[in-house]
Amino acid sequence: MSHDATINTAAVPRWLHIWAVLTVVSAFLAITGGAVVTTLRVGMADQVWPTYPWHLALISWKEPSAGFLIEHTHRLLAYLAGLCVVVLTIGLWWNRCLPWLRYTCLIAIIIQGLLGGFRVRLDAWLGSDLKLIHGSFAQIVLALAVCAAVMTARSWREPGTQSDQQGAESLRYASILCTVAIFLQIVLGGFVRHTNSSLGQRGHLVVAFIVVATVAWLLHRASDAQGLEPGLRRAVWCLAGLLAVQILLGVETWMTKFVPGVFPDAQPVTIRQAIIRTAHYVVGAGVFGWAVVTSLHAFRHVLIMKTKPVPALSRLEGAL
Repeated sequence: MSHDATINTAAVPRWLHIWAVLTVVSAFLAITGGAVVTTLRVGMADQVWPTYPWHLALISWKEPSAGFLIEHTHRLLAYLAGLCVVVLTIGLWWNRCLPWLRYTCLIAIIIQGLLGGFRVRLDAWLGSDLKLIHGSFAQIVLALAVCAAVMTARSWREPGTQSDQQGAESLRYASILCTVAIFLQIVLGGFVRHTNSSLGQRGHLVVAFIVVATVAWLLHRASDAQGLEPGLRRAVWCLAGLLAVQILLGVETWMTKFVPGVFPDAQPVTIRQAIIRTAHYVVGAGVFGWAVVTSLHAFRHVLIMKTKPVPALSRLEGAL
């Protein structure tokens, strides 16, 4: 019997895993809200920060503009994500599991909240730079929430066979390279969304080919690997499927954004363009999140020993 089988699978309560999944959903909703704000260019609809989470309940919805309501809906979703992370941190601490992750999640969401506030307060000084950093760091928060959701699942601590470990080893470096490439692609996509940098546009196109190549490599290794865990195999195939959708959305986004002879920021954003551009960004975040899931499953047999719960001490244990 492998050493993995000795780990108590009931150490993490089911509610904590469910809450971790809800935290992922809340982070994803906040990212979606931010994508809508950027697409519709309403990031500075309200130049006051901080505001109460219930700010929209204190005003008449007939007075503010649609952009104001969209911006504050994004702030409300961000507050919700922050609350979910705080409860998740308390739950991980109470159950004495994943100590490195609980503090990292909390610190990350605090930094993200401050970046969002600075993006409002320092817009005249830093402008697009903070928008880019704020949007890119949101992916880090999402990745940490995904780690919590995956590593609190009961299936995470289920024992694996020797062939499972060997099959996962063949995918580890490919999965990490794939995840890094996708994150870089999202950052370069931020340059396209927030700036008029030609270098960002070229980089976004070039790295897109790299992402496709790394996912194809990962899919090839997963197809050839013997004894691969079903969860890892499913993760790879889901990643490939999401990437296929993302490529189609990327082509449509590029065609609708860069119309020959027209400066991109001078074009009014139509409803169709807004839907396509927002979907492209949101699905890109989903691709990155699923790449993190794939990497975690590939390294499961390595990481599982670091997630072993600390056993509770009995009253007599340690007594002199």
